[in-house]
Amino acid sequence: LSPVCLGSLRRAASQMIRAFFTAIKDKIEDSEIPILGSDFYSNYVRVCFPRGVIVNMKDTKWSTFTSFLKERAKTGIVSVKAQADDGLVIVNINREHMDYTNFTSKVEDLEPPILEKEEVDAGLKTFGSVVISQKYRPNGRLAPIFENLEEHKPNSLYTRKELRHFFVRWLRKHPELMVPLDNTLFRVTPELYRMILKPKKKKKYRLRGRSSETAKAHRG
Repeated sequence: LSPVCLGSLRRAASQMIRAFFTAIKDKIEDSEIPILGSDFYSNYVRVCFPRGVIVNMKDTKWSTFTSFLKERAKTGIVSVKAQADDGLVIVNINREHMDYTNFTSKVEDLEPPILEKEEVDAGLKTFGSVVISQKYRPNGRLAPIFENLEEHKPNSLYTRKELRHFFVRWLRKHPELMVPLDNTLFRVTPELYRMILKPKKKKKYRLRGRSSETAKAHRG
């Protein structure tokens, strides 16, 4: 892995562990345990990420929250029980654990998340019973965004919603572009400018015509 990828993985791991400890220390009560690991992740851990921060488990070293929870259980911070469907149930939180007592939640992690409205795919048009999907083929300048996308082909077509998803995912994998203390802002580097902001060159057309002398000779 490149230094950039390693930095991105470490950042995601740090955010994940921080959200986990915030959830067990300041969110969930003992009266709410036992709880399914999937419910704990959806209802407690995910809401403990700072505003503007999104961590996809598939982009972390654990790949799944179950693997993450198993690793935490090995430290003794939580006790888990396996389920028939390969899931886990948290049956106890060790609130005397040194990592638990030494952890202090950050104020921004305790703020309620901003509820986002479901994005409407503007590329879908409905005419009666017919639905038309408007898709676009990315130009060559956007090639870096699709470098690690195995299913991408030079002639692949995407909706605006899909293109936005790929672009945001690419930005998240380049922490050097992020503005410290505000993960919703990004620095405009020469590469980013060339890919997104640099205006296209206008094609110049040369008008082909006869000179006045040639035209006069032709008329004569």
